Order: sequence, then C-alpha cells, then structure tokens
Amino acid sequence: MYRSVQHQSVTLSPGRQYFFASLFVAQLKASVHKMAQRASDPLLHSQPAYNNGTLPSSEPEDPSFRLASMVQTQRDKTGMALVLAGTSLLGLSTITLILTSPVPKLFAWHPSLNSLSLVLVAIGISVVQPPTPPPDARQKRIDVHKHVLGFATLLLCGGVTSMYYNKEANGAEHGASPHGAAGYVVLLWMIGQAVLGGIALLAGKHGLWLYKWHRLSGYFFTASALFAAFVGGMLTPWSQTRPAPLRIAAYCIGIPLIATGLAMRVQTSKMSFGKRRA
Repeated sequence: MYRSVQHQSVTLSPGRQYFFASLFVAQLKASVHKMAQRASDPLLHSQPAYNNGTLPSSEPEDPSFRLASMVQTQRDKTGMALVLAGTSLLGLSTITLILTSPVPKLFAWHPSLNSLSLVLVAIGISVVQPPTPPPDARQKRIDVHKHVLGFATLLLCGGVTSMYYNKEANGAEHGASPHGAAGYVVLLWMIGQAVLGGIALLAGKHGLWLYKWHRLSGYFFTASALFAAFVGGMLTPWSQTRPAPLRIAAYCIGIPLIATGLAMRVQTSKMSFGKRRA
C-alpha cells in the first residue's frame, strides 16, 4: 500500500528563475571566453619562464595543464569542445527543469546531484585522456582525476540516497523501473571503479595491468551512466511531464555530445593489454 505523504515543492518566482539562469549563463560565457583567449594565446605553445624577459616568474604556469597540452590535435580539440558543450547543456537544462516546475524537495536532489556527478565524471576523464605526459605532469593529472572523480562518486551517492528516501516516504518499490535498477548498478560500478583505481595507484608499476582494466572499465561505466541518465530524463513518468525542449537539449543532445567527445579522445594505445605501457 502507498502512504499519502505531503511534500513541499521547490518553486521559484519568474524573477528568481531569470536571475539564476542569467547568472549561470554569464558564468558559462565567461569560462568559454577565457578558454578561447587561452587557446589563441601564442605563449601557450612556448615554455615561458620569465616575466618581461628578465625576471623569473614566482608562479610559473604548469605546462601539464595548459590547454595546448590537453588538446594536441584537431581531433582532441573537437572532442573537448563536444564534451564542454554537452556538459553545459546537461547541467543548464537539468537545473532549469528543476527550478521552473514544482518538484518535491527530497526528489529535487536526485537529478541535481546525479547530473552534476556526470558533468564531473566527463571532466575528470578528459584530464587523463591526452597522450602520456612526463612523469611529474602525469602524477598531477592523476591527482586531479582522482579528486574530481572522488567528489563525483559522493555526489552520485547523495543523488541515489535522496531517491531512496523519497521512495521510502511514498511507500514505493525500490529499483522497480529500468532507470531505478540501472541507477543502483551504476552506483555500485562507480564505487568498484574507485576501489580498482586506488589499488592500481598503490601497486605502482606492478599495477599497470589494473590501470588498463580501470581505464577500459571506466569507459564502459561512463557509457552506462549516460544511458541511465538518458532513460531517467526521457522515459520516466516524472520526466515526461516536463517541457520537451529542455529534456531534448539535456538528454537527446547533451548526453550524445558528451559520449561522442569522450570517444574521440580515447587513447587506444593506453589499453594495449599485450604490451607494457611506456
């Protein structure tokens, strides 16, 4: 039997909706403009070590995180652009869906946290996709990857937990829908990915084979997570009551853009199981 539970809903006045949407878009434009400036700056393709040609810089830019080193080929540039466009569409459209329609407060955390988790997963993977850099730069990229993905794991746990308690409050069955079942699989898979990656790092050179499995499994995990998000955003009863243009932008355009961008930047040489990685 279902229990009747009164939920408070998250609704904002049109003025506040416009304010938050404008703030998000302004921040997005500023980030894109800054990235465009960096991409066109000729200094990114050199090794600047001095200010004004004479004095050493007190905080030299880390070459391992220059945009030029992250997108070394036209294929890399196109792939990164698709990832950025897809994550922007997914994040902005999902936030707008939540802010512009009544949503139970407990449920609202589910799409919010899960979408942000997916955005961070895409960013965290993109950091370690370029060709293998020098050892010190490689370690810095791995550090960024593990911290970003670690936070993404916590967000996914929070999103799934909010849905769990929302179903408990309504007396609904857990994991009964394809989206719900896929969500639990994705959560367990992500936790397993974190454990496997941690073991590979602790094992050092002896864990290279684990590293390759971690990378391969990570791509399949990401594909599964994106598919689960698509099902949740397009095929669930809640989603089908929301504005179609926003859902199409987030889940029919944003998610394929992310998947295509990440696929274009895959380095198959890093998953050669019959060879030692250089």
